[in-house]
Amino acid sequence: MVSDSLRTQIVNQGRSLPPGIQKQLLRGKGLPPGIAKKLVPLPKQVNTYINLPTYYDLVVVGSNILLVDQVNTFVVDYISNAF
Repeated sequence: MVSDSLRTQIVNQGRSLPPGIQKQLLRGKGLPPGIAKKLVPLPKQVNTYINLPTYYDLVVVGSNILLVDQVNTFVVDYISNAF
């Protein structure tokens, strides 16, 4: 379950994500420049529940949830406007 503080942080971050960066979030592409500072990891129990490979990470960027390959730092998949 997402805590209230994480939910607030996600909502506030979603408002601050520029439209240009939002458009650059594409499957199979690298993370846009400067986006690493805006990544918010989902709780570890979510990753465990979904049973992802160790080199994948679920993160929140703005109102989107990204599945990121940590080794190659590219977007494997994403859910836009999740929050």
